Amino acid sequence: MRAFVILVLLWTAVTGGCTTARPQHATPPPPPPIKPVVSSRPIIDFSKGAGGFPLSSDSLPSTPEALVESLTAGYKARVQVPETVIPVIVAGQNYPRLDALLVDLSDGQIRPAFRPNMFKSAVTLDEALQVKYLHYVARPLRYVDGSTNLRIVAHDVKLGLLRGRGDTAALVMTEAHDGHVQFDVRLDDIRTMLMTSAKNTANRGGYHVNDVQVKLTSADSRSLACELHVSGFWLLLPTSFKITGRIDIDGAQNAHLSNVGCSGEDVGGLIFAGFIDSAIKKYDGRIMPLATFPGGKIKIQDLHIAVDDSLRLDVAFGS
Repeated sequence: MRAFVILVLLWTAVTGGCTTARPQHATPPPPPPIKPVVSSRPIIDFSKGAGGFPLSSDSLPSTPEALVESLTAGYKARVQVPETVIPVIVAGQNYPRLDALLVDLSDGQIRPAFRPNMFKSAVTLDEALQVKYLHYVARPLRYVDGSTNLRIVAHDVKLGLLRGRGDTAALVMTEAHDGHVQFDVRLDDIRTMLMTSAKNTANRGGYHVNDVQVKLTSADSRSLACELHVSGFWLLLPTSFKITGRIDIDGAQNAHLSNVGCSGEDVGGLIFAGFIDSAIKKYDGRIMPLATFPGGKIKIQDLHIAVDDSLRLDVAFGS
């Protein structure tokens, strides 16, 4: 869940762009009105396998025991699970109809070599399982530089088998009732994760990150604003900049992106901004679906955002 929904836009800016601070005029002309850009591309595309239940093969296991074995192998390739935790449990005597599917990765450690990805090639979706009760928990799921907490509960779930050409398969939710997601991550952990990601990404371009500071605020339960300060050196030149952005979720669960921008805070920051201006400004004013799901039946029904010492998301979904 590293790549969580609300910070995707802002981190794109850190690793890909900011705008140059412009000189002030004595009588600046009024800015032209910004026409919203409506995009059909969602912020998170679950239809391409994001958030799926990974299998170790490209086909549906033929028995409940084989399902447990395949899911366990799929997760253990991604997460180092404590020996005391049984990561996958299934219940039910009428396979592929199950009474319950329980996944527990609590206190697991993401393997350093694992990188989340989605199917890149043509995707096929076939009916697979019916589950009366589905429960996924990872509280916490640890990374090298922080941890997150995630719980997903849903009833009367249909799981489809999603396959990409040349890829292993994943089980994905195509129908569900009374779905509920609870996610939280400490602000200190967000800063540490961004710091690590910035160093790993930016250093390849000759920019060396010294510090990252993050300020998150939520004006109401459906908005999030971020102010991100990044400081470091580009070659031998001090290079610091500030990135801002805001996301507001409307009643149709579309994300409205605004106040997306970046300003240099020293000479190096202004020079650095000149190379990456276009990579961030194209998002300002854009309206995007928050998420799409395989088969198109599941929708986000409600969402609440809160910020205290952690960023907290509470999401209801169903079909």
